[in-house]
Amino acid sequence: MGAVIEASFRYKEEDYVTTVLIQNGTLNIGDPVVAGAYSGKIKAMFNEKGKKLKTAGPSTPVLVLGLSGAPQAGENSEKLKTNRMRGKLQPNEHR
Repeated sequence: MGAVIEASFRYKEEDYVTTVLIQNGTLNIGDPVVAGAYSGKIKAMFNEKGKKLKTAGPSTPVLVLGLSGAPQAGENSEKLKTNRMRGKLQPNEHR
């Protein structure tokens, strides 16, 4: 799906925020995602200007809320077909 550009914890949103550059495919709100050692369901997405997005296509940098932690920059992020796959891929999820 894409590569992590940066990630951090934001106290205002009380959530981890990850900037991802979509390289192929499409990312939608509600999609289950794995990035490095962290996984989650996309709660919200924003473009570089702060506008809320429902979907993001290739070559789009997006700010994503919903991961369980802050993955390292450069790690790959993958969209999963089902939410059940999260547990199989990430048994030692960090919290």
